[in-house]
Amino acid sequence: MDYLSNRYTYTLPLEQGSLTLWRIDGILLFSSDPNTLLGSSHYSKEHPKDNDDFFTHIGMYEQPALNVFRLAKFLPFVVEIHTNEANALDYWDKERQKVLGITTLLIVFSGALALALIVRYYKENERQRAQLSYEKQFRVAMEATQTGLWTWDFKINRIAWDPQCFLLLGLEPGVFEPSWDKIVALTHPEDALNMRSSIQEQIRAHSSFLIERRMKTANELWVWIQVRGKVIEWSKEHEPSLFTGVYINIDAQKRAEQLHLSAVAFETQEAILITDAKERVVKVNEAFTRITGYREQEMIGKTPRILKSDKHDNTFYESMWKGLLEHGYWQGELWNKRKNGEIYAESITITAIRDAKGKTTHYIANFNDITTHKAAQQQIQALAYYDPLTHLANRRLLDETLEQTIRHSIEERHFGALLFIDLDHFKELNDTYGHDAGDMLLVQTASRLKESIRESDMVARLGGDEFIVLLKNLGTQKGIAEHLTQSIAKKILALLYEPYALAHGNYLLGASIGCTIFGTHANIDGAMLIKEADIAMYQVKESGRGQVYFYDQKNPME
Repeated sequence: MDYLSNRYTYTLPLEQGSLTLWRIDGILLFSSDPNTLLGSSHYSKEHPKDNDDFFTHIGMYEQPALNVFRLAKFLPFVVEIHTNEANALDYWDKERQKVLGITTLLIVFSGALALALIVRYYKENERQRAQLSYEKQFRVAMEATQTGLWTWDFKINRIAWDPQCFLLLGLEPGVFEPSWDKIVALTHPEDALNMRSSIQEQIRAHSSFLIERRMKTANELWVWIQVRGKVIEWSKEHEPSLFTGVYINIDAQKRAEQLHLSAVAFETQEAILITDAKERVVKVNEAFTRITGYREQEMIGKTPRILKSDKHDNTFYESMWKGLLEHGYWQGELWNKRKNGEIYAESITITAIRDAKGKTTHYIANFNDITTHKAAQQQIQALAYYDPLTHLANRRLLDETLEQTIRHSIEERHFGALLFIDLDHFKELNDTYGHDAGDMLLVQTASRLKESIRESDMVARLGGDEFIVLLKNLGTQKGIAEHLTQSIAKKILALLYEPYALAHGNYLLGASIGCTIFGTHANIDGAMLIKEADIAMYQVKESGRGQVYFYDQKNPME
């Protein structure tokens, strides 16, 4: 009993409550409250059931209180604890506060954790969105700049393209599998020629390379592609094993450069004329106007035939167009006519411009005025090949032309003839009236000789009063050739017998003509023909002059 009293007094001070021990029959055995009378019967009518506890509220101490009754097991006692409600519930309040505190901490911690997770989620989401935005921007940038990515794995000899590479060339992924051979096949032959060696040289020097090449698209068009690459892996043998790089469409840039160069080149000292495929003029430059006299407004829509001088026949133009169509260009010399009617010479190159499919779209003519040059050239040629007095071919030009004519006659089996003409008594004219009179007569003789022959034939002056007439293409029968030669020779004699108008008055003289026929024998040359005709001419001289003899014939032909 003392133990119970001390224990309770220690844990439950008097001001907080009391401990009472009742006998089972309701007699008070002990109380920590000094005001309670021991032995009294103060047991509540309500008593606990066996092995049960119960609570009652008692309003003593002017505050809510609790009475706790407990039936002692195996003993005939009832223990009553009387305490105020606040004290009784203080433990539970503390426990509740602990629980609330822990719960609060858990909530705060959970909230902080949730907030951290939310922040992390949003940051990750923002990062992913930024990454997606960057990738989208990258794709847009690649598409906008027409750039594609590629890799080349040397270890497995595999080339990989991203979708943009296929798009650049209009190819279908999965249908076209990129490989070195296929890429070379798509490359313009001129650019593919040294492509591999160029790449290898650049890699050895810089571990990277840059080349520009034309590649064929799916619709058969050529586009300029810039290829950049870099080695990102090397083998143990220090050989490249993995490349990466880009394809960039630079076609527009190349065309712009070409247009710039064309614009610069267009305004040069060289005349430029551009027509469409139907030969209608679409553009000329200032040099063209300066040379021809035609302004651009006067030429637009017209054809270059407006410049035609008629110094070239149809055969010439047919040959020119044949070369232009076969080779894509023609180069040569033309005689054209300026706006003022003056004939001029030009050195010209005509180029056909074709599209990617090979169809001609334009013609460009570049030319220079070479009239002055031609005049100087003709003057030099005249001094070298023509007699300065009569302007007939001299011995040098005669020899060259004669050799060509002989070869042509043998090849075509056509006959030709050579006439050696010597004026009779010409020395007497010089001795009587002087060399000026003689020169005047020689000039008139040259004019008469040119009038008596065809355009394809030739007249030359050997010197003094000796002339040569070369007749070409007299047919394939010798008899006909001799007959034609005789007719022309008689015509010449008749013209030369007409009076010459000299300073002192009219003057008469004749001529002797020796002829030889050639064309079927390969063992003959020009010098031999001249000698044969000369022999025939001297036969005429010995026979009285003023006649025509053929070589090897005894009698003159009337």
